[in-house]
Amino acid sequence: MYRQAFAGVLPTVNGNASFTGRPLQPSLLPGVSPPGYTYLGQLVATERVVAPATWKLIGANERDVDRAKLTVEDARRRVYGGLAETLLGVVVAERTATLARDGLRAALQTHALWTKRKALGVGTELDLARLAQDVATARLNAVERNETVVRAREALGLALGSDEPWGVEARIEPDGIERALRKACVRVGSPDARPDVAAASIARDVSARLVERTRLEFLPTVDLVTSVGVQPSSFTSTDPTANVQIAGVLSWSVWDGGARYGTLRTARANVEAANVRHDRVRREATVQASQTARSIAVSIQALAAAVEARDRAQDTDRLVRAALAAGSGSTLDLVQAQQGLRRAEADVALREFQLLRARVEEFLASSKCSP
Repeated sequence: MYRQAFAGVLPTVNGNASFTGRPLQPSLLPGVSPPGYTYLGQLVATERVVAPATWKLIGANERDVDRAKLTVEDARRRVYGGLAETLLGVVVAERTATLARDGLRAALQTHALWTKRKALGVGTELDLARLAQDVATARLNAVERNETVVRAREALGLALGSDEPWGVEARIEPDGIERALRKACVRVGSPDARPDVAAASIARDVSARLVERTRLEFLPTVDLVTSVGVQPSSFTSTDPTANVQIAGVLSWSVWDGGARYGTLRTARANVEAANVRHDRVRREATVQASQTARSIAVSIQALAAAVEARDRAQDTDRLVRAALAAGSGSTLDLVQAQQGLRRAEADVALREFQLLRARVEEFLASSKCSP
């Protein structure tokens, strides 16, 4: 659009040529036969000397180019954030799937141990039934977690532009994803410096400039027109002669049916819409910065509580196994302890993921990213 607007003040050159045959041309002078054809070749160069509305439009389009660049920066920030969350999703899915498989393995080992005890006459059918049910529950959890891994990898493949699932190398840690993101992006000082807010501010300025441009369309324009042509030297000769003309043309559209007034009202309405959008985007950026900062504190507290609950579950599982070894307790206590431990370990992994995601969101809420 900037190049199109700038073309309005650059010279334009148009050429035209014509050839006209006159087979029945009458003789207007005695003894003089006019030629049977005429021709004309002409080049016309037009330079707009005074065009205030066009220059104002050029300035508005220059600012609009800056807005488009900032929009690209904001899109890059959002893409980086989505990719980081997808990568973290794969990592946490694989970790919870590993925990589910470990839980299934532990349930199978416990069931095998009690099967041997039953063969020795120590256990009961009820004990084996409870432990078999726990194995089935652990197997179901492992199957669901494996499907979660597949879906997370498929989501990562889509984010990377592939229809095939993509995995994450085992050596990649979640903290490494956050460090890579901090290298690609930098934190800005205030919400006004965030790309989407800055783009909305420029859009507001562009809308105001377009109002001024519409007002300037009521003023006249001045063109410098230069024409160079070749045509017959006289009515009775076909010898070429050159013709050069230079003219200044004043153009003033006094009344166009009211179209400019309608354009002016539309431009003013666009200014109001741009102001509203800028205020909305700025409020959203401010609220996001506040919310993401709070979410980090909440995630830290939730992770601490989940770790404590897991530690308690480990103690409970250890004490139940010790009681069974001493001849007290029941397999029901063991099953409940194992299931509680599996849930607590999965919850810790999930809370760690939520904390990392909160830190990433807090960083991106007030950042801009380079290519």
